[in-house]
Amino acid sequence: MGSTPTSGTRDRLIERLRRQAVAMQKGYRREDALLTTGEVAMLFRVSHRAVRCWADAGKLPYIRTLGGHGRFMASAVWEALREVAPDVAMTERPAAQVWRIG
Repeated sequence: MGSTPTSGTRDRLIERLRRQAVAMQKGYRREDALLTTGEVAMLFRVSHRAVRCWADAGKLPYIRTLGGHGRFMASAVWEALREVAPDVAMTERPAAQVWRIG
């Protein structure tokens, strides 16, 4: 299968979330990483608008920066990703597949 230009970045994001989830399971606590709307959209392979709609509907918790931008807690994104794609360990998926939350 061919690689999309963002597949490497998406794989790195998934690995970062996985490492953080494992660390938290082992009792290691640290500040939760914040992801941008674009990073969340890339993970779920949806548009930025879909992510904003999920946030507005309360399906993905987010915070607002002082500049008014939405940021998503990595732990919440990881849980949502695990719900819609339990086999998230397989990072390569068909490009046409879109995940829906809720």
